Amino acid sequence: GGRMVTAALPDGRGEWLRLRDSKADRLLRAGVTLRLNTRADAALIAELAPDDVVLATGARPRPLTVPGAGTAPLMDLDAAVLDMAAGGAGIGPRVLIVDHLNRAPGMAAALMFARAGRSVELATMAFHAGEKLEIQNLSYFQRECLLAGVTFRPTVTPHRFDGGTVEFYNIFTRTVTGHGRYDTIVAVLPGLAEDSLLPVIRGMDLPVRVIGDAYAPRDIEAAILDGFETAMSL
Repeated sequence: GGRMVTAALPDGRGEWLRLRDSKADRLLRAGVTLRLNTRADAALIAELAPDDVVLATGARPRPLTVPGAGTAPLMDLDAAVLDMAAGGAGIGPRVLIVDHLNRAPGMAAALMFARAGRSVELATMAFHAGEKLEIQNLSYFQRECLLAGVTFRPTVTPHRFDGGTVEFYNIFTRTVTGHGRYDTIVAVLPGLAEDSLLPVIRGMDLPVRVIGDAYAPRDIEAAILDGFETAMSL
């Protein structure tokens, strides 16, 4: 298991701490034994000798595969948000957010950085930022981001990096449509399933179910449903 920490979340995302705290309280009231700050490995699993194993180890960041990415000042979303929550020493004055999710995470990060005094642009291949959000959250984030000075670059994707210089490619015209120079580039991408323990568990001949992002990265609502259905079937 990981650590239960009280983290500073971007504006508009604090409700997730309430959800986490509610779930943690239910666990404690149900008498579930928690092993925090403990990394599961073959030795620990063998020691516990479980009848069933549920692998819910989440996702790891997906690299941004764009020519020149190795030269760019890239950060994944989690690292960038944690850095900003700790004071933002690693977040430069000019920030580009490359949003391939088009939901709340990229928009919330843009708002967080802009309110902390950074000059922020958000690039997306969608028709508009936050295209997959429901209307209430879309309205909130669009309004607050614009008021905070965020600039949106719709229907484009980074085509090439040269250090902090980015060449943008329009997915409709199929042409290079602009350049920008940034101190920090934050990649908001679908994660990659973190299921490296799966062959270890299968090698121990234990029944195992893979759920949540460890099976396939998904929205939190779908991950919670996956966990609920798995628990009810045990």
